[in-house]
Amino acid sequence: MNIIESLRYAMRTRIVQHVGISEQEFQREWRDAPPGADCYIRETVMEYSREENFQTSELITVLCEYDVFIRDKVFPNPMAIASGIASKLLAEFNVKDPAKVDVALEGWTGGVSASVARYNYDSASQEEELFRLPVLIYVEIFFPMTAKYKG
Repeated sequence: MNIIESLRYAMRTRIVQHVGISEQEFQREWRDAPPGADCYIRETVMEYSREENFQTSELITVLCEYDVFIRDKVFPNPMAIASGIASKLLAEFNVKDPAKVDVALEGWTGGVSASVARYNYDSASQEEELFRLPVLIYVEIFFPMTAKYKG
C-alpha cells in the first residue's frame, strides 16, 4: 500500500470515529458528491514536500484538505454548521495535545511514524448553493528506507 493512501485511511477513520461524519458523507477529490448530500466533506490528500536524509530516510509532508460543504437551502446558517464541523476536525488533530498529534499508520514496519505538524482554515466561499469551509492539516511522515508494508 502507498504511504499516502495509508495516511488517508487513518485520518478518515479518526474523523468518522470522533468528528461525527459518516463514511457516506465523504467525497474523494475526483468523485461526485454523495447523492442527496446536504452536508459532506471533500477529502484531498496529497504530497506537499519530501526531504531525503542521507539516503536513510525521508520526511514527507502531506497536505490533508477537508472541505466542509453545507447546502445553504437546507440549513438556515450554513457557516455555523460548517464552523462546528471544522472545529471538531481541528480538535481531533490538535497539535497542542500530545495524545492527538500522532497518526497511527497501520501495517507499516521499520519505524514509520506520522504526526500533525500544523493546521489552519482556508478562506470560506460560496459555490452555487453550497457553503464551503476548507480545513488544512499538514502531516509529517518519517519514512525510513527500511520501511515495509505488512498489511
